[in-house]
Parts: sequence; C-alpha cells; structure tokens
Amino acid sequence: RFVADASHELRTPLTILRSQIDLALEGGTDPEELRAALASCGEEVERMTRLANDRLVLARADDGALPTDPRPIHLAGLAEDIAVGFARREPPVSVAVEVPPELEVDADPDRLRQAISNLVENAALHGDGAIELSAGNEGGAVAIHVRDGGPGFPEELHGRETERFSRGSASRSTPGSGLGLAIVDAIARGHGGELRFANAAGGGADVAIVLPSS
Repeated sequence: RFVADASHELRTPLTILRSQIDLALEGGTDPEELRAALASCGEEVERMTRLANDRLVLARADDGALPTDPRPIHLAGLAEDIAVGFARREPPVSVAVEVPPELEVDADPDRLRQAISNLVENAALHGDGAIELSAGNEGGAVAIHVRDGGPGFPEELHGRETERFSRGSASRSTPGSGLGLAIVDAIARGHGGELRFANAAGGGADVAIVLPSS
C-alpha cells in the first residue's frame, strides 16, 4: 500500500513535468512561455525532492538509524525563527508564539525545526483560524504545541493520524503528501519522545511534540 501511495503521489508531478517539457520543446515558444514552463518544472522537481527526502527520513527511522545531533536549544528563539519564516511566505501565514524565554530542550536543531515546521504547515493547510505555537514543562517533560481554530481531526483518522499517506476525506483536495505527521512522529520518537493529538473543546486541532526535559 505504501509503494502504491508513493507512486500515486509521484504521478501528478511527473505528468506536469512531461507536459511542460513538451511545451518547451515545441517550436515557436516565446521566451515568456518558456520561462513559465521551466518555473513549473522547477516546482515539480522540488515537490518530488521533498517526497524523496521525507521517505528517506522514514526509512532511516524504520531501521532505528535516524541521525540526530542533540544539543541544548532555546525553544523561544527557534519558535520565533519558524514564525518569521512562515510570515514571509506568499501568502503569509501568521503564527502566534508563546514560549518562555528560559525554556530549553536537548534536541537536534535541524530535526526539531523540521518537526515543528511540519506541524505549522499542517495547521495552515488543513486547519483554520489563528495558529498558535507554544511550549512549556508538562509532567516532567517539555511539550511543544501547535494549535489551530479549524474543525480538528476527523473521526475517520482517529488512531491513524501518523499513518503514512493518511489524510481525511476533506483534506484530499489540499496540497501535501500525507507524510508530514509521520515525519514528526519519527523525529519525536528518535529523541525519546512522542507525538500527541487532541481536538480542543472549543474547536481546532492540538498536536504536541513531547520530549524529555534537559
């Protein structure tokens, strides 16, 4: 099933690449059309590269060999950097950050940035309303929460949130491969932590990366 789903995800960018290459090779294509075709090809190559990189992370996690380089991280600075990055997108994505300045965690900075960014990306694609990124000490661990004001996780996904290529029926028309939460789960487990899911009482999804305290 995984191979079938991965192949399905590759079919669309490959089809677009083929059509754009054919267009560029046609005689009489003006420079503007050629530049547009090449830009479209670049976007599809980037999409396939992300899928390949995500699959590599999961393969390494399956083998118990996900490489990490843990070090003390000030979560407030990391969270603010992520929020700034999303604010600079087009269209911009607003992320409210609430992280104590003294809060630290031992983690691989690149992997943790990838995990938190995936959660924010997921909230932007499938949620609604304001996105909140917060962190704090909870029960002897550090919990990093990403919340949105959308409909929350559908009942059909209960217990399958991290299943690869798994998406709710309402999300199938939105961009994304369905690997985002699986990647976050693999990174959390690679740090001795876990990923938790909840639907807030007032509406919206609440996803938390829970890591051991420093």
